[in-house]
Order: sequence, then structure tokens, then C-alpha cells
Amino acid sequence: MADIRQYRPDDASACLDIFDSNRPKYFTGPERDLFAAYLRRMDQPFFVAEVVGQVRGCGGFRVDDYGVGYLEWGMVHASCHRRGVGANLLRWRLERVRQIAHAWCVLIDTSQHTAPFFARFGFEPFRVIADGYQPGLDKVFMRLVWPPSRAQPSAAPGPAGG
Repeated sequence: MADIRQYRPDDASACLDIFDSNRPKYFTGPERDLFAAYLRRMDQPFFVAEVVGQVRGCGGFRVDDYGVGYLEWGMVHASCHRRGVGANLLRWRLERVRQIAHAWCVLIDTSQHTAPFFARFGFEPFRVIADGYQPGLDKVFMRLVWPPSRAQPSAAPGPAGG
């Protein structure tokens, strides 16, 4: 099992190593520069998953003003695929998104290679762009929508006649 903690700037090289371990199957070359810039900017919640003291996974999220959550740059070192690290990190991030009172759904874009992983957690595809990332790497848009909370107040009746 992985221990999850807040990202620190000294985790950048480990996160870039994780990225590199997943190329070219899961990420394109140009995305590396985007990911490196994201790590430098770090203006969203971002976390790492440690296995026996080594950073072996990372990922973040954000929630906009409309309550739509987005998972960002989630990945696990290729040597740790299918060992529960990614599932643990995804569940952990989804729990944090759910703690934000106005969050009601999560959107992701991923490839055809990882879409089945997200489907196991209830994400449903709603659009596929063939070769959307690069030839042979489709872009799959998926969403997870939570049912309305029973704790939400019902609409108060308006004044009589109006």
C-alpha cells in the first residue's frame, strides 16, 4: 500500500521519472514539458504516493466555481502498475474532491489504455477523439457524477401568490 502526502518541490525529479516510465504508451513527448511546467507552477492540490519511502505515483485535482472537479496529471511508475498504487491514489483524490461541498462531478481526459481503469471506479466515457493526443493515442473524455446529497436543503416555498 502507498502512503500519500502533499507534493514538495524536491519531488519534481521523481515525478518526472514516473512520467518518463510511462512514455510513449501513456504520454506524448511534448506533454513532458507541460508536466514540468505544472510542477513548477504548483497552483493546485497535488500529491505523491510513496511505496517503501520512494515516490512511485503522483496526481492532483482542482474544483472550479461550478463544482466540477478535474483530475490532473495522475500517474504511477510503470514498475508499480497493477499493484494498487494507482487505485489507492485515485480513491484518495476522489475522497478529497468529495469533501468540497459544492463538488458534484469529476471530469478527466485519458487515453484508451487507461479508460478501463477509470471505468472500474464509475467513470463513464462521453466522447472519444481518435488520435486525439497523437497517432495511435486516442483522447477519451470521461465523467463521474455523484447523486445529489440528501443533506441539500430543499427549495423554500415562495410567498403566496408569487
